[in-house]
Amino acid sequence: MKILLMNPPMKEKELFTKSSKETASRIPPLGLAYLGAYLEKQGHEVMIWDGFVERDSWEEIKKKAEKYDLLGIHVLTSFALRSYQFAKFLKEKLPNKPIVLGGCHVSALPIEAITNPFIDYVVVGEGEITLAELCWVLENKKYKIKDVLGVYYKDKKNTIRFNGQRPLIKNFQS
Repeated sequence: MKILLMNPPMKEKELFTKSSKETASRIPPLGLAYLGAYLEKQGHEVMIWDGFVERDSWEEIKKKAEKYDLLGIHVLTSFALRSYQFAKFLKEKLPNKPIVLGGCHVSALPIEAITNPFIDYVVVGEGEITLAELCWVLENKKYKIKDVLGVYYKDKKNTIRFNGQRPLIKNFQS
């Protein structure tokens, strides 16, 4: 499966105050990198697009997203509104692409996220194994959505479902 993992597109003035702009550092999206590395080990093709650094227009991002099977958006509390706006934009432009949200904000407030009609899945907690299993579900391989721990989703009747919290990863080597 081809997966695009993203930080939402942010304007520089939204990221930094005038006084912090010169002293602020831009940290690589390590959470997305860990997730991407794990997914690649599982045989998926992963691209990371960092909206905190990249300056593509939303239309340019949509064109990139067209090439992927699954679109994942990282949600930090300070940028949650922008993440939701971005997810809505992508779902309106690419309605057949699954939109998955993850990160600390949606882990704390999963119902807030999954009740949005433009969100298909919310991964809570450590996302590596959960997202890999979700990809296998979407590829119709060895898993059913009811067996995936750590994911909120809507069933065919639009009822919100959660299969339980995934235990923390004990040994990340595997």
